[in-house]
Amino acid sequence: RNLIRDSVKQLLLTYKGERIMLPNFGCNLQQYLFEPLTESTFESIKRDILYSFDRYIVGARIQKLSVVPYGDLGPAGGNSLKVTLVLKLVEEDLTVFDVEVLIK
Repeated sequence: RNLIRDSVKQLLLTYKGERIMLPNFGCNLQQYLFEPLTESTFESIKRDILYSFDRYIVGARIQKLSVVPYGDLGPAGGNSLKVTLVLKLVEEDLTVFDVEVLIK
């Protein structure tokens, strides 16, 4: 469970192209920090997360995905986002856990 939690956090916080051997690994969520936080923006964020999760995370499935604004505007005027995933381990029917990441 901790391995999957750490892998998901790494995936969400990594820029695509940052890892030489896996150039498509990551979500580029930081690009959304200065976008207007509209319903369309949140849907794009969720699509990016779901696509990357399905491609790179093995052993867990997303039960619930939430992306919400977090805190005050940052020092450069950008927003912060809180991403929460409720995951279920594939091989253990009853194991459900949360992963929370702040994008600043």
